[in-house]
Amino acid sequence: LLANSYSYSQYEGFAGTSDSARQKFTLSYKFRNDRKQSLDILKDATRAHDFSLSSEVGGKNNHRLKATINYRLLQVRDTLLYTAEPEDNLTGKLEYNFKLWKGAITSSTLYEIGSCLENKMEYTYIEGAPGQGVYTWTDYNGNGVQELDEFEVAFFADQANFIRVQMPSTEYIKVYANKFNQSLNIKPAVRWKSKKGFLKFLSRFSDQFAYSISQKNTSDKIAEFANPFAQNISLDELVSMNSTIRNSLSFNRGKPKFGIDYIVQSVKGKSLLTTGFDSRTNFTQTVLIRYNISPKVGMQNSTIFGKKGYESQFFTAKDYKIANIKDDFQF
Repeated sequence: LLANSYSYSQYEGFAGTSDSARQKFTLSYKFRNDRKQSLDILKDATRAHDFSLSSEVGGKNNHRLKATINYRLLQVRDTLLYTAEPEDNLTGKLEYNFKLWKGAITSSTLYEIGSCLENKMEYTYIEGAPGQGVYTWTDYNGNGVQELDEFEVAFFADQANFIRVQMPSTEYIKVYANKFNQSLNIKPAVRWKSKKGFLKFLSRFSDQFAYSISQKNTSDKIAEFANPFAQNISLDELVSMNSTIRNSLSFNRGKPKFGIDYIVQSVKGKSLLTTGFDSRTNFTQTVLIRYNISPKVGMQNSTIFGKKGYESQFFTAKDYKIANIKDDFQF
């Protein structure tokens, strides 16, 4: 046998409905035994058990539910042939879509859970051509060493000599990942476009809502590692969290003559670096007004009210909360 010789045996069975069935259901099990070379013979290294359950349910083309869940148990038979730890993984995905009122209201929901290896991230600053970067370095303690908490965004272009590069570290941890997405669209014009009076006026309004949240943690409690909305996870177990909420209320969306959009958006993010947690928030309210005098002449005004925030466990001197207003007029 060669040093890299190996073999495996695999058995799989499944039961389920036919592909043409309206309501689909499948249950499967797979067993795999891997062997590797040791002392000129093949010995058992690992055994894996995989369970899978999937289903798809739909009704009258207005509702559709699709779900898949997988569980994998990896057993190590010989630690000399397989040096990694035994694994116990759970992954799943749930999708639900529906439309009501002949498509005037549509919704889409997605939920996912999985597990993976995550490496901690770290920042490094690289000096480039003068004035071609974003950050500047100030030797606050006078030791002549470029330290991470001594870099900041340059106020003047000629001082922006450094760029920041995010690099993965060599430290890996096993984490559980989950994600939840929800979107909702309301378009009364689908039903009331041909109406008159007040219903005709209401048909000019539309709304788009989108919400997304994802989380990675190392908790061993299913109520925490599988729950993207969990708020009681300790900082020692939380690896990252990102969420986005956006709602757009529009009047005359898609109409070339005149329209108004009111957009509210909130973005939050927290990530684990080698130096600790790094958290950012950004909340904005946007009012967008457009008016076209003719097919060739038009005007547009955008006003944004925002609040930005940054908080770091390591760079505590750089924490901030800033309110800002931006107005842009185009003719």
